[in-house]
Amino acid sequence: MIALYSENQGKEFISFARKVLESYFTGEKIAVPDKLHFRQARGVYVFLTKEGKVRGRYGFPKAGYALGDAISRAIIKAAFADSKFPVLRIEELKDVKIEIHVLNEPTKVIESVEKELDFGNEGLICKYITYTGFLLPNIIHEKGWNKVEFIEHVCQQAGLPKDYWQKSGVEFWRIRVQSFKE
Repeated sequence: MIALYSENQGKEFISFARKVLESYFTGEKIAVPDKLHFRQARGVYVFLTKEGKVRGRYGFPKAGYALGDAISRAIIKAAFADSKFPVLRIEELKDVKIEIHVLNEPTKVIESVEKELDFGNEGLICKYITYTGFLLPNIIHEKGWNKVEFIEHVCQQAGLPKDYWQKSGVEFWRIRVQSFKE
């Protein structure tokens, strides 16, 4: 089932994430709003961008937390614990933009990832033994990938050769995503 959040609810998610991020520097405690859409368990992925480039990212592909808690945890991790980027500084706050991607529960691919993937509208998880990779659909537009390239890159994200998507035993899950940006 696809959870459809309104644009106003998306703005609330963004506003909450911004307050949590700012509170990290002030020490203020920010409570999760007491609204149903903040209490639903969902996967979430948060991106911080600066001048159109990724500045930090973090997320939870599967619903392990209520959405408000997941957003709070992910925004702090994206800003201060993503090892691929330097720790966010207070001077950068005004220049950083927030993107929140709300994820529905993954749906297992039964027959063929190439046939079942709703290309451009779904993210993808690849799993093989202990290897796991995950990509959101927004990267398709950024990189200009076709469907096969997207599938190959999710395999590589898992640490597998790109052609492993055709190998027996590799599992895929499709994920519907709803995105909100500042």
